[in-house]
Amino acid sequence: MRYGKTVVMAAAVALAVGCGKVDPFADATPDFDGVALEIQGGAAEGINQALKAPELAQSSSALTASEYFTSARAAVGELNAALLKILNALDYVVTHAEPSTSTADMRVYGPKDTANVTVQLTIKKLADGRFGWKLEAKPLGADDTAYVIVMAGSITKGDLPHRGHGVLGVDLDAYKTVDTAFQGQGKLLCGFAHVVDSKAVAYKLVGFTPDATVHAPVDARFVGYRQAATGFTAARLMSLTNVAPATDAKETVLSRVRYLPAVGGRLDFVAFGGDIAADRLYWGTACIDSSSGEVFKRLQVCDRATGTTTCVQLSSTGAIGSCPGQADQTPPSDDPNDGTMESGAPAGTETVTAPDTLPTVDGQ
Repeated sequence: MRYGKTVVMAAAVALAVGCGKVDPFADATPDFDGVALEIQGGAAEGINQALKAPELAQSSSALTASEYFTSARAAVGELNAALLKILNALDYVVTHAEPSTSTADMRVYGPKDTANVTVQLTIKKLADGRFGWKLEAKPLGADDTAYVIVMAGSITKGDLPHRGHGVLGVDLDAYKTVDTAFQGQGKLLCGFAHVVDSKAVAYKLVGFTPDATVHAPVDARFVGYRQAATGFTAARLMSLTNVAPATDAKETVLSRVRYLPAVGGRLDFVAFGGDIAADRLYWGTACIDSSSGEVFKRLQVCDRATGTTTCVQLSSTGAIGSCPGQADQTPPSDDPNDGTMESGAPAGTETVTAPDTLPTVDGQ
């Protein structure tokens, strides 16, 4: 069965109960579109692709401007795929189970068996317009004492279903204890904010890897936003990519990206470690048009002590004036834990930050 964007919404759709009434509790859970990080959208980033992880970029040198974007989008896709794994379970219990407990201030959905685990969702009303939730999972057939919390969060509801200001945390370490086929690990901590359907999200990754057999775990912060009216996105993220291909060693790459559909985008990155000397960093700039065609690419080597203030050009193709005007930017800092939201975020979302620890169903 193919799942489209409408179905993939993380806590998916507003649940109709009784005579067509919308369940205000299920309506208070976040959906995938509301918390996914985006650059250009599409399957490479896990967007509109429920139940199927994106293909992950391996250690190949980025030779074209488009490949710089491909590497950044793969890093976004890895985060989104792990997030979607848990959100699909939440969606499944909400859309396939009637509340087993229902009071004025609480709903419990499930238990419900999925392909690999049994899940149960608890949603609490904390105040008018404010809700908290927790998703628990246990091995199929296990006693209820085997439940572990795999996701929790809270939201102050906004103007649309599944929209508002809130936080969520996904505990992949807990999930892999009940689903032994799952290879990911770590924690994804997210702050999100919506103004109507524009959004900003801030992620803290703690020991995160989508597959511990393939990718080393990382600690980093990803931030980004999407303007609903234009589709304009801005993001900052980290990846491990072989941009200095003397050996197969991967460099730490911190990217800042801006993209406008039908116009194009610009990506600036700094890279260090791997095959790059300890006192050096690379500063790369890549610009693409609306068809992802290269219009400019430049690579510079810089003194690590002074950052990008003193650099020597290694190569350049095209003219920087060809870069899309709305994508102008400077490179990110070399701190993977810089969680500052990108400039130009939708009004009312500029200060969103990721929590430092897993939130609770009680909004703590």
